Amino acid sequence: MKKLFLTMCLVIAAQTAFAQTAGSLIDQFKNEPKAEFVHIPRLMMALGKAVIKSNIDDEDDLEGYNLIKNISSIHVLDLEECSPQVRKRFAEAAGKLQTKGYEELMRANGDGETTRILLKKKGKIIRELLILNGGKDGGEAVQIKGNISMDDIDRLVKDNNIYNK
Repeated sequence: MKKLFLTMCLVIAAQTAFAQTAGSLIDQFKNEPKAEFVHIPRLMMALGKAVIKSNIDDEDDLEGYNLIKNISSIHVLDLEECSPQVRKRFAEAAGKLQTKGYEELMRANGDGETTRILLKKKGKIIRELLILNGGKDGGEAVQIKGNISMDDIDRLVKDNNIYNK
């Protein structure tokens, strides 16, 4: 009985250790042939925010700046130009992504592609936004980290909704 219990514990520990996280998923595929990867670190975001702030002309610019100022880093991975085998492996790995701590905002399936939008929140603040798209024609991952207020997003969506104009 003790051996069975120990074996079960080891199996669970192994599954947890090999579970895919957003960062490891991006790291795993960013060096594939023809993969496009962009990382905008905290320092570059700070420089970009300074430039944007100095060029605010109207209320719409201010709304966009209020959202951007709370973003600390962005990772973008695009596998559209990669081989079908790489895109298939990405879709499989994205499907195995460990989503503990994430809230699924949206999932869409169609034409052989799956898109998922996941959030990591703390109260009304979004700490991480993860967008995954995988399928036969492409594979993309976008990871945005920061302290983004849900109120800022609601305001931005409301102000840019074509039905409100």
